[in-house]
Amino acid sequence: MFGMLARVRVAGTSMHPTYSDGDVLLISGWLGVGRGDVVVLEHPQRKGLYIIKRITDARSESGRRQLWLEGDNPDMSKTDDSWRFGWVDVTLIRGRVLRKLPTQP
Repeated sequence: MFGMLARVRVAGTSMHPTYSDGDVLLISGWLGVGRGDVVVLEHPQRKGLYIIKRITDARSESGRRQLWLEGDNPDMSKTDDSWRFGWVDVTLIRGRVLRKLPTQP
């Protein structure tokens, strides 16, 4: 968990056109998440790497809540998401994006 509020910088184009490379986002680690939310999570296959994805589906499997996460970029080659790594345990979520912060001059 990043804490109550944190800023994260977008790296890459997987969330384009919603967010662009270099955008700074405000996230909260204390809010619940659901379908349609954009979240920051630890990559399920690359410990220590944090990624930004949108929740597009949810299910309970053996008593555990799992999420299906996708990038917003329609070019599938630009996103590493559930189409590659499958369902993700909700415990990997580190925060929900609240908004994009204004860029500094």
